[in-house]
Amino acid sequence: MFTPKAHKIDDTTYRITEYDRGHAINMYLLTGSEHALLIDTGLNLTNVPKAIRRITDLPLWVCNTHGHSEQILGNHWYPEVFFPEEDEDVFRKYMQENPSERNSPSGRFGNLIGAVYNPLQDLIRYNRPSEHEDLPEDGFFDLGGRIVGILKTPGHTHGSVSYLDEASGRLFCGDLVGEKEIRVDFEESSPLDVYETTVSLLLGLVEDSKISQLYPSHGNSPLPADILRTAQEVSSMVLKGDYKDSMKITYQGIEFRFRLTGND
Repeated sequence: MFTPKAHKIDDTTYRITEYDRGHAINMYLLTGSEHALLIDTGLNLTNVPKAIRRITDLPLWVCNTHGHSEQILGNHWYPEVFFPEEDEDVFRKYMQENPSERNSPSGRFGNLIGAVYNPLQDLIRYNRPSEHEDLPEDGFFDLGGRIVGILKTPGHTHGSVSYLDEASGRLFCGDLVGEKEIRVDFEESSPLDVYETTVSLLLGLVEDSKISQLYPSHGNSPLPADILRTAQEVSSMVLKGDYKDSMKITYQGIEFRFRLTGND
């Protein structure tokens, strides 16, 4: 299995990226003096643990931002994964997805690869399941000289969380926002007013200089914290306007997909 490259953000922070049909799927590795923390595990397309071992041999904690496939299909590599319990139903739904079907080459050669690779992926994934651990009750991970806070950020899914590196102000936000797309239109998404409340609360942390940049699960990273203002503005505009359920609009170059109803 291919080992992905890790992009060094600074001496203790790395972005590890897989590609699904040309689209970037970002995971993040943070290290302290005592522990390392991996945020999300990707689609299980590459050997992420090997990439981590090339960087650090510190004891590793692993956590997910939410239960969609791009965040959880690599969980099987790790014996324990910290997971937001409010998204457990989302995890069960998307854990059944087979990433090899999304990425198999076409044609006779592709069929041959799929005949061998697809069952192998299933064997690995289902015979080595990880155990879910509830997120720490005290609301943070202490990596040793580095505190990573846990923030509930419902919207994209009803149980989504983000992780705030308190010293740097970096917010590892999953699918809360994206450079070109914001999605609050899944069956498991929160109502739009809940999403608007989430981004409004985060904007307060930006104004208090506690959040400086956003590190999303997809596309370019980092994003300026001002993208939260864009998300808040378009959410408010939709809630005040005459829009039907399950729609999409483009606002300041971002495609915004939403449902006016959703899961609390």
